[in-house]
Amino acid sequence: MADVQTYISTPQGDIESGRVKGGLPDRAFRDAWKLEGQVVSLDVALMKPIASARVKAWRDAQISAPIEVGGVTYAADEKSIDLVDRATQLAGRMEKAGQTFETEWSDVNGNGVPMGSDEINALGIAIGVRTGQMHVLARQKVQAIEAATSADEIVAILAEIDA
Repeated sequence: MADVQTYISTPQGDIESGRVKGGLPDRAFRDAWKLEGQVVSLDVALMKPIASARVKAWRDAQISAPIEVGGVTYAADEKSIDLVDRATQLAGRMEKAGQTFETEWSDVNGNGVPMGSDEINALGIAIGVRTGQMHVLARQKVQAIEAATSADEIVAILAEIDA
């Protein structure tokens, strides 16, 4: 029999016997972290892939969160990251050709911010560094989840990203 741990959760499955039958759907498991009051037993093996997916979703949200560079906050969603990448490439090509890169970039509130090569490169570097840091941190958390032997360990790991 799989290792089954007690966890404070939403009412899923067969509450009377304390077991969740047929696994726990992803949404129900995500909801379980937010609600309290009813004890349900969860199989640690079922928790691991769902908890790992939650860490990866957290990582993606952190990467896409607005970012502050030089006292200005910029959008860093997928489209914005792509545009910054293209602008940094253009700035590099223009510098190589002896031309000056100048543009007006929008901050997170839509205000125009004058930028040259140094500023757009600083934004690109900040996004790249944060992306790398979030991938490393998420990988460490997923590895910790995989090594966990109890629901309490998994809950503690996820509490770190919910803080």
